[in-house]
Amino acid sequence: MKTLFYPKLAYQGIKKNKQLYIPYILSCIGMVTIYYIFHFLSLSPLVSSLKSGANIALIMSLGKFVMAVFALLFLFYTNSFLVRRRYKEFGLYNILGMDKHSISKVVFFESLIVSVISIVSGVLLGIVFSKLCELGLINAIHTQVNYDLSIRFDAVFYTVLIFAFIFLLLMLKSIISVRKCKPLELLKSEKAGEKAPKANWAIAIIGVVLLFVAYYISVSIKSPLTAILLFFVAVVMVIVATYMLFMSGSVALCKILQKNKKYYYKKQHFVSVSSMAYRMKRNGAGLASICILATMVLVMISSTSSLYFGANDTLQSRYPQECRIQVNTQGIDNLNNDNITSVNNVFQKVFSEHNCTPKNVAEFSFAMITGVVDNNKVVIDADSFEGISNYENLRMLYFYSEKEFNRLTNSNISLKNNEAYLYTDNCEYNEDNISFGELKLNVIKQSEKFPFSSYTGPTITFVVSDLSVLKPLDNMCDFSGDRVLQTWYYYGFDTGLEDEKTIDLMNSMSNAIEKNISMPFATSSLSGDKEDFFTTFGGLFFLGIMLSVVFIFAAAMIIYYKQVSEGFEDKARFEIMQNVGMTKRDIKKSINSQVLTVFFAPLLFALLHLAFAFPLIWKLLQLFGLSNLTFTILITLAAFLIFAAFYAIIYKLTARAYYKIVSKTE
Repeated sequence: MKTLFYPKLAYQGIKKNKQLYIPYILSCIGMVTIYYIFHFLSLSPLVSSLKSGANIALIMSLGKFVMAVFALLFLFYTNSFLVRRRYKEFGLYNILGMDKHSISKVVFFESLIVSVISIVSGVLLGIVFSKLCELGLINAIHTQVNYDLSIRFDAVFYTVLIFAFIFLLLMLKSIISVRKCKPLELLKSEKAGEKAPKANWAIAIIGVVLLFVAYYISVSIKSPLTAILLFFVAVVMVIVATYMLFMSGSVALCKILQKNKKYYYKKQHFVSVSSMAYRMKRNGAGLASICILATMVLVMISSTSSLYFGANDTLQSRYPQECRIQVNTQGIDNLNNDNITSVNNVFQKVFSEHNCTPKNVAEFSFAMITGVVDNNKVVIDADSFEGISNYENLRMLYFYSEKEFNRLTNSNISLKNNEAYLYTDNCEYNEDNISFGELKLNVIKQSEKFPFSSYTGPTITFVVSDLSVLKPLDNMCDFSGDRVLQTWYYYGFDTGLEDEKTIDLMNSMSNAIEKNISMPFATSSLSGDKEDFFTTFGGLFFLGIMLSVVFIFAAAMIIYYKQVSEGFEDKARFEIMQNVGMTKRDIKKSINSQVLTVFFAPLLFALLHLAFAFPLIWKLLQLFGLSNLTFTILITLAAFLIFAAFYAIIYKLTARAYYKIVSKTE
């Protein structure tokens, strides 16, 4: 009988505190389920059989890694609520004669019960829902569905292993925290920390400065390449600043509200503000966590939704013609009519073999250089190139002759050998001239967005009198030893064929060029790249949805535990106020005042973070080929409104739980 004493006591403790344990166990089950699904999809035979299955597997592997790290941090955070709420009960056990070793046994069995229920239920639910998620993923990437149900036992093994380790750490943390406390401290734990906190203005000011710098980085970046490197710097600064502001600024806010007599000395505000003032320093971290989670959800959903739903527009902008062939002529001298004619004859032979008549043909020659723009100079040679330290000014530079430009645009421009028209995409250039070593060009006209540009990075395009003016660059080598000047013959066309026939045509075209033309080349088609495109964007969209669900649920749990723990702390205060005449209606008003003041602050800050992060996010989305800014703004607004609706529902449910505790209905 003695051997079952501690397990029974642990079970009774969980049952008696079901208001705390049921949400916690559901959180654990959810974490296990999502992790198994990510692990299953990263190993799924159906996913690996896809053309770009390796990309999906990589995205899902990233998801399971994020899930494991987040589960560890989140469960440690929520577990601390449980342990803190049980301190008084454990203290009572200690006073009644149970030593800390025995209490540790109770904690051990409680942790064991929770972990077994969570892991077993989570894995079973993961197996059940993994096929549904697999079908959702396959549908998102626009490919054929397979309805066979399978179980990955290696995924089961690693899921059990990872979460067994997490629960072991949680158990050790709980035992250590209980053993370190003295009996009197355990009994009085709910009243500990009742000392009125002081507003730390220094930390609040540092937080404001960090936030301002992060916002400035986001709105001031011009280059998408710069955005990649500075994005994570800005994210870290925003996270640190958010915690500083909520932990110190929230205390300052309560002090300001208390000094406002017209606001403070009202029934619906007096109790709530005075209660908040005592615990905001401790709970500021919780509010900051909610804010960061909300921001993560908004950024993920808005960005991945923009990529996924804007995929067709991105494909169309990348492929003005359905198919394209680019042949590297390896020098300006090879851009002659004889070479172009021989290349074109190979194309026509393949068209004839496939009974295809190319339509909407775009045919032209161009040259390109990769270099670092330094004021009005372009650094392109191996001796002067400074490498990655100049990444902000790294540019793709394209050159077209006036003859080609006039033919393609029905224009009639005439340029001298030292003159150029200049176009900029995703960058700026404000000088009147530009030099490439010995070559110097005067800029006589500037415009944005070259009409035939398909490159999504920072680009400068020049129209010159003739490509022969680039002769001084023809034999130069860059920092990696490659030719500085790359000359290309471009042939774009539509086929009017089905996707499979178009892919067959382009495969034959690649084989024919390889056999008959001794020059480097590249072929691509909308039909051939469509699957890769939707696989990558669909995978990111699926990952964004799954992680957003997890983060929304996590935010809801943090809010719930804050409300419940604060409800128990405030219960005595509201009982006193009810004894002196405070009605239940007054209690509801006070609760609404408190929750509206505190719990909507993270949502407003998340909106502020999203608004200032949007320019940075847009620069990153442009690297994926997204070009419709209005569409992206609308997607972002829709994401915020949907999330705000979920947040309002969470507010109503948790406020009700708080009300039940303080109004003695439970």
